[in-house]
Amino acid sequence: MNAILIGDNVTSLALAKCLINNNVNVKLYLDKKSVKIDRTRTISISKKNLEFIQESILKISSKYLWDIENIEIAKEENQIIKILNFKDNKKEIFSIIKNYKLYDLLNLQLKKNKKFQRIIIKKKTNFYKNILSENNTSLIFNCDKNNQISKNYSKSNIQKHYLGKAYVTTIKHKKLKNNKALQIFTKKGPLAFLPTSNFSTSIVFSMIESSNYSNKQIIDLINFYNNSYNILSFSEVKSFNLKFNLQKKYVHNNILLFGESIHQIHPLAGQGFNMTIRDIEEINNIIIRRKNLGLRIDSEIFKEFEKKVKHKNIVFASGIDYINSFFSKDSFIKQKVSKKLFNLINNNKIINEVTKKLADRGLNF
Repeated sequence: MNAILIGDNVTSLALAKCLINNNVNVKLYLDKKSVKIDRTRTISISKKNLEFIQESILKISSKYLWDIENIEIAKEENQIIKILNFKDNKKEIFSIIKNYKLYDLLNLQLKKNKKFQRIIIKKKTNFYKNILSENNTSLIFNCDKNNQISKNYSKSNIQKHYLGKAYVTTIKHKKLKNNKALQIFTKKGPLAFLPTSNFSTSIVFSMIESSNYSNKQIIDLINFYNNSYNILSFSEVKSFNLKFNLQKKYVHNNILLFGESIHQIHPLAGQGFNMTIRDIEEINNIIIRRKNLGLRIDSEIFKEFEKKVKHKNIVFASGIDYINSFFSKDSFIKQKVSKKLFNLINNNKIINEVTKKLADRGLNF
């Protein structure tokens, strides 16, 4: 069986490796200009998703992963108040890997594989017209949220453009035991401290306001809220627009929209790539199941995939959006409700475990 993947990113490479491991030949098409791998961004991978990656995509050496054993959530009122704590003694809750490093590891593995071919889309060709041809019997996955195919099918999306931006940087700091992730719901927006080593921590500051902040302003705000690190330096501060985007329809003729083409969510919980990994796992399960039943691996798997995951993705993504909306506007009533709710989660072991499982497995438990 043959598959065509469109887009060159961590999602498409992870999917390509999974398909190849299922004996599918893969051609990956990319626009050379679109290949920009951000070296400041990090990826949070839940424990369950990491197990799947290690078993069904590629083995990642522990030297590239940084394990998080504790998640602390705080809220800014008159001062910073801790409201939630998730901890698994001596066991990781999730792991962090640098975005570019995972891309490089996948890229290296694929370059060595005879079942993989990378092809640059030439400017003066009817590539997108030809790829939509019904004569093309390959499995076609569109993993590029910005190309012509995604634009053609974005009219009926559930969309929400947040006013603010997310600002990303990495701090170097003095050595400390650095296995606790911290999320502060500040009055300006969610601020996440995500450790990447005992000497460095990635920071994502998602602003509620539409104002454009200078690098100096972002650094000053991080210093203001920082209470854990003796900071030595900041990397370049980068920013990106915040969007909420859910596809109502995943399959178009012989094409499956995939990755951020079907769901793009707020980064506050680090769940975007985890949703994609769960989608790849479902594709993997469908292929294995059909093989075991002696069924063909054709575009019918796309319809089965959409039926199995779309409702879960909508519910899960909407939940993340609701959490962001809940904290975006402060009020006396919300403060009282959130205090009771978080006390319940903290003090009730069953609810605490269910909440951790939701973050780890999505709705797949």
